[in-house]
Amino acid sequence: MMLRRSVVGLAAAMALPQFAFAIVTNVSSVAELVAAMDYCNMQKSTGHTVVIAPGEYDVSAYSMSYKDTTGEIVQSPCHLAHDYITVRGETGDPRDVVIYGDGTKPIWYGYQGKIQSLTVSNGCATVGGGGIKSYNSILTVSNVVITCCTSTDNG
Repeated sequence: MMLRRSVVGLAAAMALPQFAFAIVTNVSSVAELVAAMDYCNMQKSTGHTVVIAPGEYDVSAYSMSYKDTTGEIVQSPCHLAHDYITVRGETGDPRDVVIYGDGTKPIWYGYQGKIQSLTVSNGCATVGGGGIKSYNSILTVSNVVITCCTSTDNG
């Protein structure tokens, strides 16, 4: 598995410390997507972006961990989880990147960060979002299609 990373120094005009970088990881398979998100989750720092190449991604075999606000590692009740990162489709068209599960649990758990320009499909929850689940958080979701997802309460 080979992840393609590019590191871009942030603009000096932003008056950020010299060591601040934006890390962009391009992925084109489910294994790369999960590995990149897992890496970013364990870093627990802002500035990471995962860019997903066009395609369909079956995440039904995965369940991720993330660090909670106390720094403890928690197993996500969803297929994918992220905190403090941006995950987006490469082309900007949500039809080009489809992430789907097997209909047994939510697709995505997000605490802080952004989800952009992709489609989430075939998720299920008993409480909360069947596609994207988020509680007491600052999660920005834009240009995202959620389809074929169910929730029996508060979804």
